[in-house]
Amino acid sequence: MSAGNNKLNLFYSGLSTCAALACLLFIALILWKFSNFLPNPNSVISYKIVEHAKSEDFLVLKNHNAKSLSLESFVSNERKPGVVFRYDINDYMSAAKKQVRDGIDSTPNAMDNWRIAHIIAIPPNRSSASIKHVEMGSRLLRALSFNVMLPSDIFDADMMGKFIALGDLWQATDSLHWTNLRFYLNPYTLKLEPIFTYIPPYKVLPTKLSILDTDKNSFINFLFHDPKILAAYNKYIKKFSGKDYIAKLSSDIALDPALKDHLVIRSNILSMYPRRFVEMIPDERIPPTDHPESPLIYGHIQQKNDMLPYLEMINTSLKPIEIIRLSYSTDSLKDVSHFFDNYISYPIVLDPNQSDKAYISVRVNIPWELYKEARFFGEALVDGQIHKFTFRNYFDCLPDEIPKQNTLAEITTDYPYLEWDGIDSLSVKQGNHVIREPLELPEEIKINGNILPAPGLKINAGTELSFTSNSYIKMHGPLIINGEERKEVVLESYKGQRWKGILVINSDRPSKINHAIIQDLSPTSAKYLDLPSAITFYNSEVEITNSEFDKTEKNNLFDFFRSKAEYNNLEKLLVTGH
Repeated sequence: MSAGNNKLNLFYSGLSTCAALACLLFIALILWKFSNFLPNPNSVISYKIVEHAKSEDFLVLKNHNAKSLSLESFVSNERKPGVVFRYDINDYMSAAKKQVRDGIDSTPNAMDNWRIAHIIAIPPNRSSASIKHVEMGSRLLRALSFNVMLPSDIFDADMMGKFIALGDLWQATDSLHWTNLRFYLNPYTLKLEPIFTYIPPYKVLPTKLSILDTDKNSFINFLFHDPKILAAYNKYIKKFSGKDYIAKLSSDIALDPALKDHLVIRSNILSMYPRRFVEMIPDERIPPTDHPESPLIYGHIQQKNDMLPYLEMINTSLKPIEIIRLSYSTDSLKDVSHFFDNYISYPIVLDPNQSDKAYISVRVNIPWELYKEARFFGEALVDGQIHKFTFRNYFDCLPDEIPKQNTLAEITTDYPYLEWDGIDSLSVKQGNHVIREPLELPEEIKINGNILPAPGLKINAGTELSFTSNSYIKMHGPLIINGEERKEVVLESYKGQRWKGILVINSDRPSKINHAIIQDLSPTSAKYLDLPSAITFYNSEVEITNSEFDKTEKNNLFDFFRSKAEYNNLEKLLVTGH
């Protein structure tokens, strides 16, 4: 009987213990759930930064783990849905985990190098325009890695400078690290714009009131070699440091007093102590530098025309690299590596000290059957250490992607029907002209050593321009068509071929079209341009009067996107956009 009571007591005791644990678990769950409704300081800061970024016209990715932006995000920020790019950080994360696993305290790790990171493109759809833009953006970022284009030729310099200034103001250090960067390819400007992605800080308010150390952020330091991006940064630091600006920002996004005081201190420090940077000649290509422990090898697979496909291995560092092994595997031979030892002499030495190029490369032909299916691997010797790397199929960065140096002499040589008006525009010479190639005017023009803003284009009364099927007008200054009654300016096709229209981008002066006859158009398209309309004004003001538009393909005539447009006394005005 006593034994039975003991067992019963033990049972009830165990049951009571389980019940108590269940109650504690339930209370903990309730507290955890309740805590989600309490204000999180980091969440509040995150929300305020996002609101500030949106007010400064940035696309914003609220969740940094999200792959891309929603359609609603594009529309609400007055952007056409477009391709989003980021650097692939899988190699970086794998190296970081290996360091933790092996107990190695090394920052940055061996893969902390944006130059050798692969590029990931996330298109909004599978349209022909998206396919073009995936290629365009990939080439731009690879051109950045190989120093064949200046950063301001790749990025919207004004947006990039403002992006870094905003990150500095809020001390959003992690948001400016290359592993967290996202870029949007603007389909009108064909330049990359930074997407603001906020990474919450470890502390509620950062206590170290110093500027971001550019020496520890190789990507930002690299961009600051470009005078245009640095000038934009300084412009916005000055703007953000103004008392009136902080006061208005505090009112607009409801900053609490402590956060407002913090931003005032930050803005004062940033205005007093500008970023460090290395001086450079404006048109000089930037020499490659990176962390010394990084294996600075970049590879890709290419095939052009009737040539055999090949591996191209590129050394983007200032140090010699020796390729000591190449191999490949296929889906049918996943666990087997096949080597090229039979006809390759190792080591393959990539020594920049023996070349006057910005980088040095070598090509190895591969069989046709391996072009699309195989994955390629290699081992490189750098400073006595062996590093492994992989190759993927990437778009090449072609020399013709490099913008020309736009002096007045070069422009008038390329377009002999143009002449300088002595003020701020190029004028079409009086008469009739056949335009046989795209007329593309630059973002700035060099005259007698001076750099002037984007020139306008003037076409005066009685002038007739006939365009071939591959030609169009693309410019960054105002379009001024000064026709007169019975002496209209005529823009038409050459021998009945439809031409590809007009694109005006980011003009800081208003365009005016008066007494013009513009006809035989099709939507503007080129190698990477693929716009829905034939005459597009992007972020530009325009006034159109007393003009005729006829014979336009697909009925998409005008696209006033982010533009102010006034028009009256027109024939056939068909408008898309905003």
